[in-house]
Parts: sequence; structure tokens; C-alpha cells
Amino acid sequence: MFRKVFLLVFLGACLVSGRVNAAVFIYDDFDDGDVGTNSSGDGSGFETTANVGGRVEENDGLVAVLGGTSGANRTQIGSKESFSANGSTVYGVFKITDMYRSQSVNSGTARFYVGFCASLPNGQGPIQGQTDGLWLLLHGRYTYAGVNTWNTGDGGLIYNSGGTITALATWTWDPSVFTFDTASGFRSDRVAMDMVAPDLTCVLSSDAVGYSLTISSSDGNVVLPEPVMGSWADAGVSNNLSEAYASVWTQGADASSEQAVVLDFIVVNDSGWSQFPVARSPEPGDDIMDVPRDVVLGWAPGVYAQTHNVYLGTHFDDVKDAVLADAVSQGQGASSYDPGRLDFGQTYYWRVDEVNGAPDFTVLMGDIWSFTTEPFSVPITPITATASGSFGASVPENTINGSGLVDDLHGTSAPDMWISTGIPATIEYAFDRAYKLHELWVWNSNQTIEPFIGFGAKDIVLEHSLEGEIWTVLEGVGPLAQAPGTEGYTHNNAIEFGGVTARYVRLTINSVHGFAPQASLSEVRFYSIPVLARQPRPDSGATNVAPDLTLSWGRNGREAGRHEIYVGSDPNNLSLAGSVTESSFDTLALDLQLGQTYSWRVDEVNETEDPSTWTGDLWSFTTVDTIIVDDMESYKDEEFFEIWATWIDGFDDPTNNGAIVGAVPSLGDFSPETDRVHGGSQSLPLHYDNRTAAQSEATRTFDTPMDWTQHGVASLVLYFEGSSTNTGGNFYVKINDTKIAYDGDASNLMRLGWNKWTLILAEVGANLSRVGSLTVGVDGGGRGVVTIDDIQLTSDGARVLITPVEPVEGLVVYYPLDGDFQDASGNGRHGTAMAAPLFEAGARGQGINLNGIDQYVEITGYKGITAVDNVQQPFTVTNWFKTTENGEMVTWGTSPGGQRLSWRIDGGSLRTEHGNGNLRGNTVANDGEWHHGALVVDEGATLRPSMTHLYLDGLEDSTFSGDDDAYNLQPDTDVSIGRRATSGDRYFPGSIDEVRIYDRALSAAEVAGLAGRTRAFDKP
Repeated sequence: MFRKVFLLVFLGACLVSGRVNAAVFIYDDFDDGDVGTNSSGDGSGFETTANVGGRVEENDGLVAVLGGTSGANRTQIGSKESFSANGSTVYGVFKITDMYRSQSVNSGTARFYVGFCASLPNGQGPIQGQTDGLWLLLHGRYTYAGVNTWNTGDGGLIYNSGGTITALATWTWDPSVFTFDTASGFRSDRVAMDMVAPDLTCVLSSDAVGYSLTISSSDGNVVLPEPVMGSWADAGVSNNLSEAYASVWTQGADASSEQAVVLDFIVVNDSGWSQFPVARSPEPGDDIMDVPRDVVLGWAPGVYAQTHNVYLGTHFDDVKDAVLADAVSQGQGASSYDPGRLDFGQTYYWRVDEVNGAPDFTVLMGDIWSFTTEPFSVPITPITATASGSFGASVPENTINGSGLVDDLHGTSAPDMWISTGIPATIEYAFDRAYKLHELWVWNSNQTIEPFIGFGAKDIVLEHSLEGEIWTVLEGVGPLAQAPGTEGYTHNNAIEFGGVTARYVRLTINSVHGFAPQASLSEVRFYSIPVLARQPRPDSGATNVAPDLTLSWGRNGREAGRHEIYVGSDPNNLSLAGSVTESSFDTLALDLQLGQTYSWRVDEVNETEDPSTWTGDLWSFTTVDTIIVDDMESYKDEEFFEIWATWIDGFDDPTNNGAIVGAVPSLGDFSPETDRVHGGSQSLPLHYDNRTAAQSEATRTFDTPMDWTQHGVASLVLYFEGSSTNTGGNFYVKINDTKIAYDGDASNLMRLGWNKWTLILAEVGANLSRVGSLTVGVDGGGRGVVTIDDIQLTSDGARVLITPVEPVEGLVVYYPLDGDFQDASGNGRHGTAMAAPLFEAGARGQGINLNGIDQYVEITGYKGITAVDNVQQPFTVTNWFKTTENGEMVTWGTSPGGQRLSWRIDGGSLRTEHGNGNLRGNTVANDGEWHHGALVVDEGATLRPSMTHLYLDGLEDSTFSGDDDAYNLQPDTDVSIGRRATSGDRYFPGSIDEVRIYDRALSAAEVAGLAGRTRAFDKP
């Protein structure tokens, strides 16, 4: 239990401090006007405390702290109230953005600071080395192509004492994980603020013993792989601060661009973690439309709140200025409030004031939120219009297409209206289905000559019909009002239908307002009472939907007494699945299948109404192809979320179970693996040692047993990767207590590359209706590590295997490199060694060792496989390699565009490029061990993995990462082994063996054969 106890105590020491009710806190959500300029005073809030060439700008609840336009310019905002420096937490949400998107190139750097400091005399801060404190330094280098990227930037946690900066912790930002885009700027002359960069949440805590820091991103990316924690003693400094101020600094990058910290809010409290003193997270969300009239208001309460005062009204100022006597609820304990049935189509404003407990009972005024309730009726679309006749371009469609309307105000242009050919005239409207009609708005003819000649309809007959044959006159329809004939005309006719049901409406004009021989209308709009269910969940057309979903809808039909649910795979033949009174339906009994598109609808039924049934709209969704059992993405280094707390290993019983879960257990790192992953960003590392124990295994027990007999599930699929340093063992899984041994090549456990293992469930003999546990393990001796990822259920009922085979056709050059550089293909394309590379023991016989400086092999006179009439011809390059660095293995072609081939190791993994993009491998292979690599290019291929394939040790290992341009290799430089031929650089430092080039695209089975595989394996 040492691992568990140690981590719990350590986390507890970092996260628990202070009292339940804070005596002092500083909070600011930066509403407009909250940040002053070099001001002073008491109370919470932030102010500009330094402005050295930069500035602070506020807009709509956000604050931009801009560091100016040169490296010497910096800006700071700081709190106006001090707090305890020992035992407090600074919590902030912020973005980093470029204020000048017009700059096409920015190669400079930017930095900003967030943290504690002892004082702020004369606006000085840690940049100038004149204050003490704990600070977070984020430092990044930027490259631009419309995207801001943490490129090779770094970050650090620093402590400043007496002008001496001590680095407490450093890290490197991972550009493959944390990238963001900025859609617009923040400056007052461009206030759109449509910044789609993810929020960064920073939590920086300090006490007399040590510090802790976490940074996370709102888009789910891992910004820091784990919390940064440490002690002052380890850092060689002491935290003797008695008081502090929250403060944020930013410093400009260079003369051509301006970087900023964009703040949403900052909280300082002594509760020890990221909690808010005021109400937040309103439900419904702020400024939400179409909210149900019977909504119950809810919010996330402030951490210190004992009671809540709720204010609600229809005017913003009334709610903003409301005092306790105006509250609709005082001193309530619940963080929700039921206002009762609200009015249709009304905007409401509300706020929640949080009341702290003893001894001060401080009242914290909350933000003002708003929502608008659902309308009584909604416009009908789509509509078609026909008429008894029309004059020129003034066709009947103009009355329903919005022509001439701007913000519901009509213009005077006749081509934006309908004009008949005579009187009487009829115009007929058809809807896509029957509606319960509420109202018709009419914009009458509005030509500038309307007051003098009078084209506008006056006496009309309005009829409605369900099927378009039997018509009923709507009684009580009086003469229509005349339009003014001026720009900006709002409708001045509203005809009530009283809830009649119709699909067709016909309007007959018998007279007009003047002596014109023709009739005219500008625009009409029909409103209906919403009697159908709407707002389906999932959204119609949704994909990757879980097959055990609950169907629901956000709005019931206005008059519905119950809901009949129809579901099926044939949209023209749906079956009644059930009848419910609530707004949701559980599909579990339907046993929906994986990878299937389903249609569904909700028919609203009320036998007391006419009609009694309203047939709903047709919606659809597509279920996932697989059910995730565990993709290893949910684990993090927090109590109860650790991977080892779910996958129970042999930590507590090493005699009987030699498994330890964790990235580097020997160094105390029990976190998920992040470098070697099959999908996503994490995997399960299982370190096994069977020298004492008979087996090494980790078991996940499901809180609720899973049923693997539903939804067409036929197989369990998982991916695993071994290591070349493993010394043996046999991989296996257990479903409940039923053990299934891996039936593939046992040597897969001793080499890199992700292996797919498909278990046909009908063959395993386990109880699949109640799967309570799943185990992964290794037995049979040996020690090492196996990495597991992406455990899933699929509907595949049969395995697709690849059986390795040696290729027999298409070989154009072959260099065994067994003591010479002769071509063994029989084509006589012998190689020439440059700078005398040495022979050594190879992967097969002998190979060559290259110094990475000037040694390589040239195939004189051979230009490689090139394009014919600009269509790339197919080819395959294979070779064995061993290196700990990067470099070119085989190249040919010419430099421009996509006309050169690069086949190399870059960033530790395989990579190919043709000058206009690249395709990379997933697996780090520069580990100093022999590996087989293969590049397979189809005829006319682009760099997409469907046409260009990278193989490592016989398994495909391709990740698209560049432009989608086609190969167009041109004959120029001779083929080189061990350097980039077109530039005479990127020499390969390491060993190469068995180089082959084929004039065709080898199959996966042929590549596997060349890689030395002999056993059939599951097709990835």
C-alpha cells in the first residue's frame, strides 16, 4: 500500500489548507470598468499597477494585458487587496493571443507571469528583479500560418528573492498536444473577440513548505503531463512571505508583434483549491433563447455561500439595482429556484447573491444573467406560393422569400413584391405538412405610388384546407390596412387563425385600396403553434452514437398527452417502439446494432384534441462502429482517477503477481504512458516480472457488469506493443476468470509496433452477458513491459489475417551489403561507397555503419522510380536500420516541389516526404535496435495513408501530417543510401542493411515477409 498511502498524503498536503470560510479572498471576473489605472483603494478587484509601453484593455468581461511592441515593454495588473502568501491559491483562466493578426511572420518570443509577490512598490515586479515571490513563467516561440503554435517553447516555475531568480521547475510545451488558433483580436477598434483558442486554467498554490502548480486546457489537451510540485528546501529557498498580491504580467515579443494575456477571471482564496466565492455556471446558460416556460433556474454555488438571494425580472436595470427587499427568494439553502410558469417569448434577467456564513455574513453580488422563454408560435418554413397570375418579375415567391425585407422592415421596390395581372386575384400557399395555425402577418403592397394609385389588397377572402380540395373560409377577416409607400415599412396586418389545422391557405383579393387594375402584396409570414416534438437529442444526423442511448427531445408538442416513439433502420417503415409520457425513451430493449443508421420520430398524441395525433418529423442517427471498453484517455494523476487505481496490479502482492502499472515505476512514475500510444494520448504500460511470480497481470473491475451479447457485438479487439528489451513471456487476457492466450507470434512481445488482437467472443467460452472484470497479463517467464491501448468491442464476426509471404516480382535493386556494394537483383546497378563506410554485423549477415558526416552509398546512373507524364509510378523501398539519431536512408529526385523523395528517420520515427508535405510514423524507432522499415507508394499516390504506407517491423505505422499533394518524382540525382541526394546533407548516423527497391507497391503480407515475420497476424 506504500504507493497509495504516499500519493494520498502528498496530494493531501498540497491540496488541503486554510479554513472552510475564508477570512480574506480576492476575486475578479473583470466586468467592464473593474480594472482601474494606477489607482489605489480598499476592497477586492484588480488595477493597472505598471504600464511600461503596454496597456490593459477591458471588453465584455475580459481583460487583455498587452505587453507593448518591443521586448522592453511590459504591463502588469495587480490586486488592490493583500492575502496570506502561505496557504493560498491563485486560480485563473486565461488565453494567450496575438493582437496583430496582420503580421505574417513572427519569429520572436513572448512571456508572461502569474503568481505571488510580496509587494508592488512603484509597479515593480519580478521581471525587474525587485520583489520576492513565487511566479509561473510561460515562455513560447511562435510561428504563423494562421495558427499560433507552442513550437519549441518552454515554461518554468520561478522564485525571485533579492533580485536572484531561482528555477524551481521547467518543462517543454508539446506542439503536437497544445496548439490553438486565434480568430480575431481584442483591441477596442476590433472588439469581436471571437477567440477560439482554448482557455488555460492555471492553479498555483503555495504554503510555507512548498508549492504546487497545475495547468490544463479547456479543449481537453494535456498542457502539463502532471502537476508540478516541490518543496522550498529542495529548491534551496524559503517561502517567508507573510502577505502577497495577485498579479499578472505580460511582456512584448518583438518590435513586429504584440502578445497578450487575455484574462477571464482570477480568484485568490485560502480554501486550498480552485473554488469560486460567487455563483457561477447558470442553468439555463446566459443569453439562451427558447427556454421552456416551466424552467427551474440553477447555478453552481460559491464555495463559502451558506444561503442564496435570488432576483428575477424582465428589465436589466431592475435586476441590477435590486436590493434585498426585491428578491424573489431570500436566504434559501438550495442552489436552484423554481419561478413557476413564465410568460411566452419574454426575456428575463436574474442574479444570485451569495451570502457567506459567520462571522461576517458577507453578501457577494452575482453576475446578471438572462434567458428568453419559448415563443407562443413559430414561423412556418418551408412554403411554396402560386398565384392566378403575376406581372413581370413581381412573382408570388417574392411574398415568402424575404426579398425587400431588412430586419422585418420592407422597402418600396416593386420587383421585391408580387403584382397580379388583374382583379380578382388569388395567391395560394402550401406548407410541407399540416400545421396548427396561429397567425398570419401581412406586409401589403408598398410601392412609392401606393398612396396615390393603391395596389394594396383591401377586401379579401381567406380560406384554408387540409388536402387542397375542400376549402373552409376563415370568418371575421376584415379589410387589410394599406401600406405607407415608404422605406422601412413594418407589417400592419395580423390575422388570427385561432388554431385551425391546415396545409394550404388561399387568399382571394376582391378589391384594392385605390383604382389600380392589379393587386399586390409585399410579404406574408405564417405562424403556427408548435404541436410537434422538437430539438431531438442526439441531433438529427448525429454519428458515433452509443447504441444504448436514450432518445430525448427538448420540447414536447404544445398539446401532447403522451408520445409514441417509432424507430427503425428503414425510414419508410418505422415500427412503434413504445409510448411514454416523459420527454425521453430508453432504447435498451431495442438492442440497436453497431454501425447502423436508424431513423426515428415522435408522434404527439392527445385523444381530446382534433386531430388526436400529430406525426412527428423524421430524425436519424448512426451508431458507433465500436464500443470502447477502455481507451486509457480518462486517467489522470489525481486521487481516484489514477490508472493504477482502476487497473489493479501486483504492487501489494509481488510474490503472486509481478505486474506494476505505470510509465516508469522504478522512478516512482505510475502515470499512463504518453510517448507510445496507439490512439489518443495515453496508453496502459504494464511492467511484468515473472522471475518470482508465476504471472504478471492487471485487472479492471467494472462497477456495473457489461453485457457483451447486445448490439451485435461479436469480437473483443485490443492493441498491444512489446519492446526489444523484453526477455520473454506470453501475453494473455482474462474475461471474468476465463483465460485466453494470445495466439499470434509470441515474438511480437519482444519488438516494437502495435499489434492488433481480435478475439471472436463466440469462441472464448466465458459468460458474456455479465462481464465483471477484464485482465491483461503476461506469464511464461521473462520480464519487460507491454503497452496496451484501445480495448474495444466490434461487430466483426470473423478475423481478417495477414499471412507473411516473400515477394517474388518487381525487384529492381537489392543491396545485401554483405561485404560489398553489389546489386543482387541481377540488374547490375551496383553501388559506389563514398568516404569508406565500414561493414559490421547486420540485421541479416553484414550491414554498413555510416558516420553521419560524409559517408553514403551512391547508385551511379540510377535515378529511382519516377513519374511518367506527371503520374507517379508505384514503388516500394525497404531496408533494415539501427540508429539513435535522425537521418536520410534512401533518396532520389530533384529539389523543386514534389519532385524529390525523402525516406528517413525524423523525430525518432519513420518519415517520407516529396517536397510538398510529409507522412510520419507513430512509433519512435531510433532506440539503437535493428528495425525493418518499408515505404510503399501506389500509382499516382498522395501522402494520404490510403495511398502511401509506412511500415515498421512489418506493421503499418502511418500518420498523415502534411499537405495532400501527389508524388511527381523527376529523374535528376542518382539514388543515394545514407544521405539526401538533392542537397548533399542529412547524412545517416547509424547502420543500414538489406536495401531493396521494387517497381510496384508491395502488399502488407509481402512487407511482413521481408520484415522476418512468419506467423499470420490480425490486419490492423
